[in-house]
Amino acid sequence: MPRDPEIDQLRAQVDCRTVLERAGWLLDKAGSSRRTQKFRQGSGLIIIVTHDGRGWFDPLDGTRQGRGDVLALAQRVWRINFSEARAALRPLAGIAPTLILAPGEADKPPLARTALLRIWRRTPRPRPGSPAWNYLNSVRAIPSASLAHPGLARLLREGRHGEAWFAHRDIAQGGELVGWEMRGPEYKGYRARAQKGLFAVGVKTSEARRIVVCEAAIDAVSLAALESWQAGSLYCSTAGGWRAGGLAHAGLLALLAARPTPHLVAATDNGTGGELLARRLRDLAADKDAPFARLSPPPPYGDWNDQLLAQAGSATA
Repeated sequence: MPRDPEIDQLRAQVDCRTVLERAGWLLDKAGSSRRTQKFRQGSGLIIIVTHDGRGWFDPLDGTRQGRGDVLALAQRVWRINFSEARAALRPLAGIAPTLILAPGEADKPPLARTALLRIWRRTPRPRPGSPAWNYLNSVRAIPSASLAHPGLARLLREGRHGEAWFAHRDIAQGGELVGWEMRGPEYKGYRARAQKGLFAVGVKTSEARRIVVCEAAIDAVSLAALESWQAGSLYCSTAGGWRAGGLAHAGLLALLAARPTPHLVAATDNGTGGELLARRLRDLAADKDAPFARLSPPPPYGDWNDQLLAQAGSATA
């Protein structure tokens, strides 16, 4: 039988932990480690997730049916057949798990937005020569002129370990700070106990005529630099996948509600994950009768920062 590319895409882009959460399972933090996560349902059902969410096994089931990939997991926990599992997994592509803790485990609640804002305000901005500035400018090849862009400067901070913070906002509710992406030489992640919104930089949101959506803030800023901050463009990051009804989704809907309707541009990475996210953006544009375009980094580059780094290397060669 010929290989089905969508099956490979689902295996690569749907996290087993997301499936378990959607099925009502909860994380057992005490029984988890850096490499494996233990999920429970009720008092007797256990699933161990492995390989960064790509595999799983039931420690109480020694049969071949007690382990497998995300398609096998969906069939098991939802009690559906293969075709039904395939359809159920499509909307979950690229959606990160929230890792909700099982009852009875001590864990800190989400930070209030006022607390996040206090942390943000007392954290310095990157400046020429600082660790985060050097990382963005020298390691990631983002030009100094882009780092000094007034819109970007307001959305950047420098963490205590020299990592750059990129602000995410609740675009649908006035642009309030809700969290931030963090990138550095030795760290990549999102602010714990915070929500994902939209990183959005460029023109004012009310003036955007082109909504350019990337998977990471580094790529959004890289593409802005490559395009010399194209007029009318708002460069956005969803920090990976987003869930329907979440702040990123609501923010995109709010941006598309402007008149005239802006163009929605899927500027996601090359590869399976980027194509799946681009497909979701295409569907969103169709639902809102918005013009749509797919913008991909030219081969052989995987993302926009890859292209920016290559151009910077050519310029200095």
